[in-house]
Amino acid sequence: EILGIFAPAVRWSNFYWCMTGLVGLLVIIIPYIQFALVMNRPSFSFRGKFLGATLLWLAFLGAFLYSFPDPEWEGTFFELCVSRIGGFGVPLMAMLSGYGAVSTPYKYLSIYFSRVTSKSISELREQIEHLLTTIEKRREMLRSALHSSLSEKQSSGFSSYFGFGSATASQRAEVLELQITDMQNLPAEM
Repeated sequence: EILGIFAPAVRWSNFYWCMTGLVGLLVIIIPYIQFALVMNRPSFSFRGKFLGATLLWLAFLGAFLYSFPDPEWEGTFFELCVSRIGGFGVPLMAMLSGYGAVSTPYKYLSIYFSRVTSKSISELREQIEHLLTTIEKRREMLRSALHSSLSEKQSSGFSSYFGFGSATASQRAEVLELQITDMQNLPAEM
């Protein structure tokens, strides 16, 4: 809280409960859900799934809280959890960003290295022709929706003055306009 509006006790309480909730989420809830998903097999009974997920979670918690470099930890359980989350989180983020930095360019370059055959060109032309006919059909639907919207506005009188009479037709027209603009960008991406 940058402005200093709240009392220090309120700020400390807010910090404490937010950090406790985040640590509980990262140490208790998310790992247990992951282990429950791992144990979610049709061959296991509900009790077997529950016991298996609980045992896996307890093993994870033991490995997570085992202080490898310093067996005599002087801090609290909360400080231990925060230090472990930071210790595991930073290298994990570095590995994931490194994987993304290597994998994504390779994936995009592999698209350009694929061979182009006459069959793939004809399939792409058919897709573009189908897309263009779909766009024309949507434009005709848009014209009819706008025409029906105008006729509803003229016939409804008082309610169309306040915008109540043509809600469905105008909403349909807006949806069609969005679909058409999205479809018009697709041929350039193909």
